[in-house]
Amino acid sequence: MKIWHFNERVYRRWVVLIEGSSEDFAKFLTDSGYKHTDELESIVANGMCIQLTPENTDSSNDCFVVWLMEWNLPTLVHEITHLVIAAMEQVNTPIHEATTEQVAFYTEYWFTEFQIS
Repeated sequence: MKIWHFNERVYRRWVVLIEGSSEDFAKFLTDSGYKHTDELESIVANGMCIQLTPENTDSSNDCFVVWLMEWNLPTLVHEITHLVIAAMEQVNTPIHEATTEQVAFYTEYWFTEFQIS
């Protein structure tokens, strides 16, 4: 399993990128105090984006976790899309024609960050 940590300064997001098996991902979430581990028993996806918050963990976590079973660009783009949409919702920025450039730049930012890891 590989783990990278990112601290993004514009929206102040802490993001963890994990590449590894679904068992590795489930263990990481369990170790992080994630309360909904029963959802992880039969993961059939190749990736996932989960937000860890004080409400869904046993700790004061406040981060996004992006997991890829293996390094795969289509899956990476898919999960970055989930990350960007969730981050935009957190800062009350609706995604529509007037915000497409902001969304595109934020998507490009995460793609670049993850690619150079």
